[in-house]
Amino acid sequence: MWLAQGTEQPDTPLHRDLDIASGVPVQMPFDGDWTWAPERLPLSAGNVSSESSEQPLNMQQLLRDLFAYDAWATARVIESLEGKARTGDRVLELLAHTLIAKRVWLVRIACGGSDSVPIWPQLSLLECRELFSEVEFELTAFLAQPAEDWQRRAIRYQNQNGQEFVNSLAEILLHLSHHAAYHRGQIAVLMRQRGWEPVNTDYITYARQKAAHALSGPQTA
Repeated sequence: MWLAQGTEQPDTPLHRDLDIASGVPVQMPFDGDWTWAPERLPLSAGNVSSESSEQPLNMQQLLRDLFAYDAWATARVIESLEGKARTGDRVLELLAHTLIAKRVWLVRIACGGSDSVPIWPQLSLLECRELFSEVEFELTAFLAQPAEDWQRRAIRYQNQNGQEFVNSLAEILLHLSHHAAYHRGQIAVLMRQRGWEPVNTDYITYARQKAAHALSGPQTA
């Protein structure tokens, strides 16, 4: 059940990940610090190496990196809204929409239709946190599957109005990444209109943190 019950802060971690070697879901703790750390981000470990700036990424690697960035950016937005946005606020409507869109497209990829999934759910920030954790787990599991020709694999699906389309898997995943970035921009505008300082979610900031972490090497206790 992705709708959280009650209003108390959840004890469950904000992020989950997959052990790449075993494919076993692993719960990852959230400590409030979203500087770059591969153990905190889905798909970062084992998919994008410290040499990625020297070696061109293939389509699968690029998409995995984009969704690692998306998770990083979304988590920063959620944290920035703590104590501000309330249920029914347009900011939360946009946030919930970007989160549920991932599930909508995963359902379309698997089943062809997604009319059973509401695309504009009315959620609290707590419920958005819970949904974020769940859809990131689902997306991480999907992207961790063995690589295939995502540019050639055709997906036939219906939108919420029953119209049928065919797109490649790569096109769908690229759309999903850009869709989230588009709505984060809208959220930033609304935050400024309310006098709230929006958080920096630029891809280049994520890339700089990733590079800094690679240069510093693994952390030891």
